[in-house]
Amino acid sequence: MDTHYSLVVQNSLDDDHFNEDMDDRHLDYTRQKLNEAWRNYKHTLYKTFVEDEDPSLVKEVAPRNIPLEDWHKFVDYCNTDKFKAMSARNKLNHEQQIMPSSLGRTSVAIARNELALEKGIPESEITRADSYMLIHKPKETVPQSQEVLVTVLNSIKNHISEHPESQYDLSGDAIATVVGPDKRGRFRGLGTGVCKTVLRKGDSLMKKNDGLMEANTLLERRIETIEANMDAKMSRHMEEVRGLFMSQRGTFNDNVPSPHSHASRHSTAPLENAYYIGKDCELRGGWPLELVAIGVVQDVDPNTEYGERTLEEGNFKVYVQVVRRVDAILPFPHNAWQKTLGQVVQGAVIWPEEFLVFASHSSSS
Repeated sequence: MDTHYSLVVQNSLDDDHFNEDMDDRHLDYTRQKLNEAWRNYKHTLYKTFVEDEDPSLVKEVAPRNIPLEDWHKFVDYCNTDKFKAMSARNKLNHEQQIMPSSLGRTSVAIARNELALEKGIPESEITRADSYMLIHKPKETVPQSQEVLVTVLNSIKNHISEHPESQYDLSGDAIATVVGPDKRGRFRGLGTGVCKTVLRKGDSLMKKNDGLMEANTLLERRIETIEANMDAKMSRHMEEVRGLFMSQRGTFNDNVPSPHSHASRHSTAPLENAYYIGKDCELRGGWPLELVAIGVVQDVDPNTEYGERTLEEGNFKVYVQVVRRVDAILPFPHNAWQKTLGQVVQGAVIWPEEFLVFASHSSSS
């Protein structure tokens, strides 16, 4: 059964579809939990079907979902002298425990978190003594064999009351003083995996994290400074553009050269349209009509040439500041390679007057 299980677990964990989003830490944790579940399952099978039973009768029928051949091997192994000696030794050791855990299958990490929630304090303020007494909390009905446990816990409480400052010194706190120094690379009361080596490594990791946090903070400040400078430059640029637009109002009927034109021309647009130059407006497009961009009117002269097109009657040249719909189709493309607002980004477009909406003045259709 063990060989079959190991192959299945290893093949599953090595499968690309299984671990494509899991790093090594998660894989190690998953393996650990699967191994624990497998050990518990074998223990349940032994206690339920094999212990103190006739092997020949037990082997006749396998439990559900277990191949009969694997079941025979498991029953034979449980009846070997090696297994019986190990089982007797483990049973004796269990009976001699004076500080058994009362958490059952609940992990220490979960128990510490629940204790912190119960006390309404951060988990970092839960001391080793708190978690140790929680782990070894005696049942309400204390048998005679647990008198030692009660005595130890009371000694820990007395030491804490007399030396409260010692709770944060792992080498000299109440646990180390009453129960004894920690051995075998672990710290009592902190759960599996917590040892001196881990704590030493954790200190260096914390320092690295502090350095990364400081670097991130500095980077965020630099980005904020760059964004502020860019916003200020953009504001100055837009003010210059707006001033240029407004200066054209007084000389609207003059011969104004266009940056995209190779010839001079005179405007024949109605004088009242000059009012719109420099005005903020919303560009409507699509069907049904919706807001697709925000901009400023740059020119209203129907004879103005822009790119490969002339404005013509009823159209305005608008400088786009903000694009709301990048897929909005340009009603009058001024070149062959820009067909949508997303391709224009910030630049001028030719837009029908009837599809422009002004803040203080709506154009009539």
